[in-house]
Amino acid sequence: MKNVRSEIGQQFRHGDMVTKLIIFNLFVFLIVVVWSLLLFLNKADKATIEFTILNILAPTASWEHNLTHPWSMFLYMFTHTSLMHILLNMLMLYFSGRLFLNFLDEKKLLNTYLFGGITGLLVYILSFNLFPVFEGRENIPIIGASASVMALLVAVSFRFPSAKVHLFGVFEIKVIYVAFLFIFVDLFSISRENPGGHLSHLGGAVYGAFASAFFSYSRFFLNTLDLTLLFSPARWFSRRTRMKVVHSVPKRPISDEQYNDIKVSKQQRIDQILDKINKSGYESLSKEEKDFLYKASKDV
Repeated sequence: MKNVRSEIGQQFRHGDMVTKLIIFNLFVFLIVVVWSLLLFLNKADKATIEFTILNILAPTASWEHNLTHPWSMFLYMFTHTSLMHILLNMLMLYFSGRLFLNFLDEKKLLNTYLFGGITGLLVYILSFNLFPVFEGRENIPIIGASASVMALLVAVSFRFPSAKVHLFGVFEIKVIYVAFLFIFVDLFSISRENPGGHLSHLGGAVYGAFASAFFSYSRFFLNTLDLTLLFSPARWFSRRTRMKVVHSVPKRPISDEQYNDIKVSKQQRIDQILDKINKSGYESLSKEEKDFLYKASKDV
């Protein structure tokens, strides 16, 4: 058991952002399971257990509830109460997240996950307060990572529409078609079941489409806002060390003209690789081109 905890801790400290998000989702799920068990052992019925947990962890379309439970607007995108729900969402997170990291960096992935979830929640709240069909249903809670995962899938597929994936290891298909399929299913399902959930998924998709248009611009604040500290425990307790003076031969500074030439050359190289992806797909890139694109994305 100790080895398992140690391995999970190592993965959370040193794994990539997809691994950290999955572990955090599973950690919250474990808390929900233990909490539910304790309530059950104290003779709480199923309805009481569900109400107690969701009342604290889940936001609703009621502004009053959300203002008195502000943490729920963040925690909801990591909260699941059924095994099937979390398994499906973690599979989609793994699929979308790995694809995302093939092209873009961890900072953009975390920003997209969090702001996609927040946008999904806002769409849900506004819809349930604006449309007459939802009148009287403002207190229905919403949970799950679906809106965040949808934001990741749509963001990477809209940014790189020619990227292809292998479904079940057999069928090759462009990932943008997968994204459109999920969007269509959500649109089709709003009037049939779980309208709040499907509306939030579409909100995540809207954010993903919006964000994909700005991934190339380093000054866009959602690209430069570094939220990775939230999932980097090694940095939570880092101490400032006393500055150590090292005498070395200073590098010769380059001129503005040389700097601009290097910058233009790098951007031309990026544009060539992106054109190649749009024409032939990501798999057509050489290892050197994939490495160059990955390193360039971290400098954005």
